[in-house]
Amino acid sequence: GDSSSQDRYTEAARLARRASVPEVEWRSLYALGRLAKASGDLTKSQQLLDEALNVAERLGRGQSGVSVEHDRDDLYADAIELAVEFGELPKAYLYMERARARALLDVLASRTVTLPSVQAKEAMAAELRAREARIAAARDVRLGVQGARERLRKADAAHEAALRQLRRKFPRLARTFTINPVRLEDLQAQLPSYTVVASFFVGRNNTTVLVITRFTVKVFELDFSRKSLSDKVDRFRRAMRAFGAVDDDISELAHMLVEPIRSAIKGARVLVVLPHGPLYHVPFGALLLDGEPLLEHMAVATAPSGSVLFDQLRLPPRPHPTNVMVLA
Repeated sequence: GDSSSQDRYTEAARLARRASVPEVEWRSLYALGRLAKASGDLTKSQQLLDEALNVAERLGRGQSGVSVEHDRDDLYADAIELAVEFGELPKAYLYMERARARALLDVLASRTVTLPSVQAKEAMAAELRAREARIAAARDVRLGVQGARERLRKADAAHEAALRQLRRKFPRLARTFTINPVRLEDLQAQLPSYTVVASFFVGRNNTTVLVITRFTVKVFELDFSRKSLSDKVDRFRRAMRAFGAVDDDISELAHMLVEPIRSAIKGARVLVVLPHGPLYHVPFGALLLDGEPLLEHMAVATAPSGSVLFDQLRLPPRPHPTNVMVLA
């Protein structure tokens, strides 16, 4: 029954925390969150999902990623769903941003990254050491270790100082290598009035879209699974590589991704798409709106995340070109 399951998962999370086995800890907390939701205690469920995410985000995809039943994206999806249910759209947006940031870290972990200088390497190492000390202190607080709260207070301050230093000296590295997203309201404050942002999260069973303008946020739930979307995107990419016909694929993707949000994006001069999962491979500008490519209606851009978009919007405007070269 639910009571015995709850006891088992609670004990599993406790033992995993004590033995420093984060994979088991986050999965146990996630299971407790699902049980709380099934019992109708949505507040408790949200708290447990947050705890699970705080643990799971520390692990790379190889450690925390795919299982037959539930993976980390399922955890993000459930957290987003609950935030939307509570009407907490800024929180739902932050979960989306955290998912994108963690996915980028997983990609970078599989590549050799050359840092620009010795100073950059030292700043990155200092932030990592401070973050690990904070994680260790937080674990000790949960275990009830004497003096842990004071250590956590100091570790929080030390990590914030290291992060501030990294941001000040190497802002792009800080954005790329840390999960520290910009808040929704801060992004909105930078958006021009003619720009619309569509933030996607592709879940196992459905896709959530937040359509963001300077003053409004609208949420859309799209009724298709991650697998069905991935299959269509893979078919489209195969056809493109083979120089085959893609008209039907473009129409299907437009029906899935553009048509449901048309009322929120129509009339915009600029659309910025924040993709997730298979959507990184979709050419949104070519998707149809009223029978024409989106590019015929508005400028279309893609940003890796809303936080990167925020950074770009804060840069001073580039001067207009004085000369144009045309090659025919």
